[in-house]
Amino acid sequence: VHGLVHPEMGHMLLAPQEGDSMPDGVCPYHRHCLEGLASGPAIEKRWGLSAKLMTEDHPAWELEATYLAQMCVNMIVTVSPEVIVLGGGVMQQMHLFPQIRERVLKLLGGYVSSPSITPEGIDSYIVPPALGVNSGVIGALLLGAKSAVGVDIDPNAVDVCYNNADDNGIDRSRYTVRTGNVLDDHGFVDSLGT
Repeated sequence: VHGLVHPEMGHMLLAPQEGDSMPDGVCPYHRHCLEGLASGPAIEKRWGLSAKLMTEDHPAWELEATYLAQMCVNMIVTVSPEVIVLGGGVMQQMHLFPQIRERVLKLLGGYVSSPSITPEGIDSYIVPPALGVNSGVIGALLLGAKSAVGVDIDPNAVDVCYNNADDNGIDRSRYTVRTGNVLDDHGFVDSLGT
């Protein structure tokens, strides 16, 4: 999305939940935004405990799933993404995914007509990053590769990249240009030490 300034999804406003001990959140710019209500620092301030130390049955997760589900619904009805990938520190809590998916379906109330947004399809629609905690690093490497090679990494670019390497005296065995699912390229992933 390109507009006036960079989009900042983390600051979308949410409906504070009844019983939330900190309904305004921790954001210094505005009350009850996603970041202010659902980020790691918000969780820690609200509960006095780092999310990393909380057990799966801690009551924090119910509230967290509710706020994250609101964000997903806002994204679905605003930009209609093909898939929603939820990553970051808080989302290392894999038990949140079923709770978020259930709440998304309930909040949408059947409004969106898509096989992806049904009890049968939602598990493949709201997902964790395929590369887990390495997604950011690998994304940065791919963006760097794209910048260095000068072309988008797509199915037609592989030969261009290899030819460019040859033209510039770069040994092809020193890097891998991959299209599609990066996880399928074991050489690339192995080279990152993952």
